[in-house]
Amino acid sequence: MHVRALEPLTRYEIGYHDPGALELHLVFEAIMPPNPHPVGVAPFLKGVHLDQPGHLTGEMVLHGERIAIDCWSVRDRSWGPRPAGRPRRRRPADAAAQTGTGGVGYSFATAGPGDAWLTYSVPTADADPVVCGFLLRDGEYGHILTGERHVVVDAATGWPVTVDIDALDDRGRSLSVHGDAVSRHWKGHGGDTLLCWRWDGREGWGEDQSYFSRTVWEANRSRRARPRP
Repeated sequence: MHVRALEPLTRYEIGYHDPGALELHLVFEAIMPPNPHPVGVAPFLKGVHLDQPGHLTGEMVLHGERIAIDCWSVRDRSWGPRPAGRPRRRRPADAAAQTGTGGVGYSFATAGPGDAWLTYSVPTADADPVVCGFLLRDGEYGHILTGERHVVVDAATGWPVTVDIDALDDRGRSLSVHGDAVSRHWKGHGGDTLLCWRWDGREGWGEDQSYFSRTVWEANRSRRARPRP
């Protein structure tokens, strides 16, 4: 696998080569400068992080089938102190120190070259406040300051079914988003969900990455679950 900077902070080439199984040949082109995660704000209390929406084009070859790629997504990048040697398994206390709670909600979508958003939230047993992120609306960028995220989960599995987010940026603009889950990969009390998101009369695809402490996940599942249709 390789990632090559064609133009720093703007264009990247991504490749993966496993002949007969999966090959990826992609180019990411940013639609705005990177959004810096505020220093000292959860979930990245001890590191530095950026997020950046962009346009992905190229090709995937899956078991010999060639599939054209032309979509919108997000790249993120973190850096900070990393211990030498084999990574150790993090203890729950370490996770709590990193995120403030031991959990994080990471949601995003892009509808086109001038319209995208991303939020971070800190799930607790009582609420899921949005703590930061960005809003790109009609090409105008703003940093999200506050908000609330609400996740409805399947009673049987604990998987997200819908996600609603209300947020406010530093320009005084409000964002109201609704997402319907389409597919996911999930393990234990955390995972990634693909959603079709709707906001501002727009529709776009993106993800919700939810990672909860076990205590928070059980509380959310009990309070917010609804029977499977």
